Amino acid sequence: MEVTHGEVAVELSRIAGWRPWVSDAECCRATRPPEWWTMTVDADHPDGLRKAIAEQDQLADLIGAA
Repeated sequence: MEVTHGEVAVELSRIAGWRPWVSDAECCRATRPPEWWTMTVDADHPDGLRKAIAEQDQLADLIGAA
């Protein structure tokens, strides 16, 4: 079953604290406000994007940037 662009967008909309979107190249990307640590992460699918975001959030927690 192929996942549609709209379904991915809905899935990404559930990610809190980041501004996620699907690029024209069909990559999942997210930008975080405010501008500390990595501002933008990307992945090929929503689960990969969640993992990248979690890793950045862990790093931010270590330095007290959250």
